Amino acid sequence: MDNLYVGIVAFEIMYDLWVFEQRKRDNELKIMLQNQGIWRTPIERLFQWLGGPRPSELICMLMPQLEPLMEEQVMSLSTLKHSCKQADDALSTGMDKLQQTLAQGITIDITGI
Repeated sequence: MDNLYVGIVAFEIMYDLWVFEQRKRDNELKIMLQNQGIWRTPIERLFQWLGGPRPSELICMLMPQLEPLMEEQVMSLSTLKHSCKQADDALSTGMDKLQQTLAQGITIDITGI
């Protein structure tokens, strides 16, 4: 019986250690993804899905994978990234104005409830 008890305790200790290590790795991965701008909260993912991916973000994620590049290629990518960022900002501004217009157009009569 003592061997069974020792085995159970050993298993629980090893399992607790494994759970701790997994949580540590999950947190490290989450931090890395947050730092790279890849990790999103569920609500951020929803709005990104609604608004679509931003090309400037895609270029930022891909640039490290494309190295080494010639100086001319880097300049072209920087120009493209800048143009995409301007288009992204214009789209965001348009979406903000649309949301404001929709919010102003929606009224709720709470006195009739």
